[in-house]
Amino acid sequence: MENIKSDQSVIVREAFILPVFKVILSQFFLGNIFFLLVTFYEIESVMASMILFNALEGSQILLSVAIFLAWYHRSYEISTNEIEIKSGLILQKTASYSLNHLESVTFRKTMGGIFFNYGNVKVSLHYGTDSKVIHINNVKEPVKYAKLLNQKLKKHTR
Repeated sequence: MENIKSDQSVIVREAFILPVFKVILSQFFLGNIFFLLVTFYEIESVMASMILFNALEGSQILLSVAIFLAWYHRSYEISTNEIEIKSGLILQKTASYSLNHLESVTFRKTMGGIFFNYGNVKVSLHYGTDSKVIHINNVKEPVKYAKLLNQKLKKHTR
């Protein structure tokens, strides 16, 4: 198991299989819309069906790019002292949470996560009377990151 050195950090992203699955699902959905529109409106003109097809394909390309950029611009950076959450396509947000307040770390895999080795890591932070839960969802190898954070918890509780 790797340790994070004081000047290093680990960047964690959602497993790539999930945005790929979203793109495939949207392609299937838009293909069915094309079929339903051509059938419902009884479009027999080649030109009209080509225009409709190209409009839906253009939408598919834009949707695929948006799915990829949303995936790419959301990350969790884990260092020895904090977890930093970066998100946002146009308006980028960054939130930092100190690991000095780390209370517990758990992980969970769903059925799909077992097959594709992804899952969710739940990080609980405690600030006196207040607490915060960070969900690092759908990451590849969640056990690795849970162990990494649990090492920090063990060092902190000593």
